[in-house]
Amino acid sequence: MSGTETLMGDRTRVRLAAEAPPRWIVPLAVAVAALPIVVATVRALADGWLAVGDNANMLIRANDVLTSNHPLLGTWSSASIAIGEDVNHPGPLLFDVLAIPAKLGGSGGVAVGVALLGIVSLAGIGWFAARVGGPRLACWCLAGAAALEWTMGSELLHDPWNPHVVLLPFLLVLVLVVAMVRGDRLALPVAIGVASLVVQTHLTYAVLAPALCGVGLLALAHRYRRDAMRTIVVAVVVGCLCWVQPLIDQVAGEGNLAALAGGVGASDDSVGAALGTRLVADVFGTPPWWARPSFEEAFRVPPLQPTHVDGEPNVAGLPSGAVAALTLAAVAGATLGALLLARRRRDGLATSFVAVAAVATVFVGFAVVTQPLSTIGITGHQLRYLWPTAILLTVALAMALAPRRWTLAVPGALVALVSVLALPASGATAGPANDSDVFPIIRSIGQQLDDLDVREPLLYDTRNVRFAEPWTPAMMVLLTERGIDFQIDEEFWGRQLGDGRKADGTARERIYLREGEEAEVVPEGARRVVYVQGITDAEASELRRLMRDIADLDVSLNEAGRAAHAREPLPYFRDDVVDVADMVETGWLSVFVNAGVVAVPDADREDVERYADLWYRRNRLTIALFVEPIDGRG
Repeated sequence: MSGTETLMGDRTRVRLAAEAPPRWIVPLAVAVAALPIVVATVRALADGWLAVGDNANMLIRANDVLTSNHPLLGTWSSASIAIGEDVNHPGPLLFDVLAIPAKLGGSGGVAVGVALLGIVSLAGIGWFAARVGGPRLACWCLAGAAALEWTMGSELLHDPWNPHVVLLPFLLVLVLVVAMVRGDRLALPVAIGVASLVVQTHLTYAVLAPALCGVGLLALAHRYRRDAMRTIVVAVVVGCLCWVQPLIDQVAGEGNLAALAGGVGASDDSVGAALGTRLVADVFGTPPWWARPSFEEAFRVPPLQPTHVDGEPNVAGLPSGAVAALTLAAVAGATLGALLLARRRRDGLATSFVAVAAVATVFVGFAVVTQPLSTIGITGHQLRYLWPTAILLTVALAMALAPRRWTLAVPGALVALVSVLALPASGATAGPANDSDVFPIIRSIGQQLDDLDVREPLLYDTRNVRFAEPWTPAMMVLLTERGIDFQIDEEFWGRQLGDGRKADGTARERIYLREGEEAEVVPEGARRVVYVQGITDAEASELRRLMRDIADLDVSLNEAGRAAHAREPLPYFRDDVVDVADMVETGWLSVFVNAGVVAVPDADREDVERYADLWYRRNRLTIALFVEPIDGRG
């Protein structure tokens, strides 16, 4: 090689080095995207966040890791209703992940553990995207991750409830598939591990996540052929390690995996193509798309035999079948256009990114269409995978369609902008995160339990409590934190809390919880060991007066109420004559007012809203725990 050629080569390398983005770009983008998680978690800890409802079950089981009651499965699954047999989510990997922070910090530790899981997911997104696409792909993917954080809202960024805790890890799975398509062999075993966490935590990913990993595996096998075998072996080992606990249960425990497999197709009804198209279009094709309002006010498909319009379930807020088909066709057209443009530009990176997002969208559509419809219908939390997939498709299209001069400036600016938008507190409207108003009551109950004098083990009687109330799991956490041994004798709670807490006949006393008016009366033979009033005596007198004053109120459904009634008939509005007095007495008027579905005369509005508030607090925030002997053994 001549001196001139050497000099020219040196100059080219110097020029390329000068044009290369600084190495700190991707770590900085990860740190900025992680800021909303850090801020939300610190704020939650400062405010005294507590695990209640299903979150408390997560805390209990995380604390059970490596004890005599070590969990081999996830929490009880609502799929049990469709299957007709009690089943759990497939595995306990989330409990394993949260075990150390839960043991060290209780409720706060669980929040920190969830935050760390989210931050690690962000780091994985940035790192694997950068490995195959440099800072350009990393910044676009992290912009999508920041958008997902904003969509979820701050209170879900540290929340362990299983439909939400896996959203950032699932986005990481999608990015890992992109990495595999681009030839990154390390991405396969990592994807197997992360996908196992996602599937074991929430059953709705049972087909979707493995199918996506299969796409990546096929891409690697095609690219490397025989050289891919070592990577596949490592991935198999990772998969075996991830699934050894559910397999132990299958052989020596509940047989949960076989029950899940046997339950496939157990329900005669599924969402179907017509309704599934509308559900997918609601997030992918029609305003506000995947943005925060769509997440907060997600659809609810009513139970079997709902009101129908033109042969389809009348789900308020969803686009019609025609609009759904048109908008999804537009999304498909935009995707095809982006692919053609990327190929024309010879932009293999953008081509792979859009192709993976498109395939993921097809898989997601299949998952929605085949989702079973049970007697409880479908709510947004059962289809949460729609949101990260829609976001990935959006950023993939943006990267493919954007001018190359936008390589870093635009996605980098989006990471910063959306992360800042995600910083303010944003309350969740689904799951245990919606029960933050009970935190002060839980603290008061905990103080009263410090002096609890009982004969152990206690039988925790879970009969006669309403479904999904936030108290019972939180009470169980308080008992375990105080070293009070308790047992349970219902199958549901046995599936939730493990065989180690199933009743064995040795309990001498039973403890049970009552809400509202039932908490105010001590049953014969029992003693009340905890009592918290939701309202004062003066407020109770005021409530009684208001109930008399508004008993003959003129009440009707407003626009939102009529839509809800069309979706699923509301009590008291099924007949022409509305029994307002009984509605007031039973508290249903309080429910309707707080839900914003009824119209009342302006002259009575202040009294009605005051009644609704007092009734809600008396019946939701008045709590008592009672203890009584079992069969005279006390």
